[in-house]
Amino acid sequence: MSEARLSEPPRFTVCVPTRNSGAGIVPTLESLRSQDHDSFEVIVLDQSTDDSTQRAFVDAVGDDRRFSHVPSGTVGKSTACNLILARAQGASLAFTDDDCVAPPDWLSGMERALGEHPEIAMICGGIRAAPHDHSREFTVDFTPARAHLHQSRWLGFRSVGIGGGNLAFRTRALREIGGFDEVLGVGAPLRAFEEMDLVFRLLRRGHGMLELPEPAVVHCERKRWETDGRRLVADYAFGEGALLAKHLRLGDPAALPLALLPLRRVRWGNVLRLRRPNGLLALTAFLRGGMASFAYPVDRRTRRFRPRRQNPPHAAAPGQPI
Repeated sequence: MSEARLSEPPRFTVCVPTRNSGAGIVPTLESLRSQDHDSFEVIVLDQSTDDSTQRAFVDAVGDDRRFSHVPSGTVGKSTACNLILARAQGASLAFTDDDCVAPPDWLSGMERALGEHPEIAMICGGIRAAPHDHSREFTVDFTPARAHLHQSRWLGFRSVGIGGGNLAFRTRALREIGGFDEVLGVGAPLRAFEEMDLVFRLLRRGHGMLELPEPAVVHCERKRWETDGRRLVADYAFGEGALLAKHLRLGDPAALPLALLPLRRVRWGNVLRLRRPNGLLALTAFLRGGMASFAYPVDRRTRRFRPRRQNPPHAAAPGQPI
């Protein structure tokens, strides 16, 4: 099956970056096929090291012309998102992860919110955790209690818990700021906080951001506390420190409240009693991330880090895009 493009530009482009998800991407694709929206395309940007995700895509999507699979030899979620952004036909974008399941009214709800709030360029939607064993497992989620409009970058830090599994943008606004910072995020040198970086950059341009509890996606990933918990905490704190350092280097004091967050997370009583958990892991990772960010120059126009070594060019291998 050759890559299919719709005859008329869709109103929405759904962006799904993936890497080595295999059959795990099937529930995501099935939920997107069930959307009640009448005008959308789905682009799956596949950075996998084998063809298992491609085969799962073919099995799940069949001949549905709304869906495109694009293999790439690049690495990093932010890079994948920018490759999709460059190909997107929709006036609006929706991002979800390859381990999330979207409700049927997801795109319709996002489109309605964008229409009701012309002042916003970004929506951070709710992410619910799938059922799991809380004693041994955890799933990252983001559950705002109510809709909340952010228009001041001085208060942008309040949305620090947002996740990439449920985001929407006006395509033009995201392109105007240069897209995602490819040095931040999963698979990139500075590990995390690419979404929060977009919040700061869009707010600085005068765009609003809306936190929206519904429609929420379900996050199906399960992580083990004993093996993944500490690493994830450290990665998030590392990216948070890098984000703060970047915006301070750009002379933006509105990022300063981010410096308070790791201090507030430290359990000072446990520190004094030499007990765990004490929060020092996150504080140390935060400081390390801030220091690591100085290895990368910053483009003052786009407010993005400049990678020291470029990702390999987009490569469709093996075979052609399907």
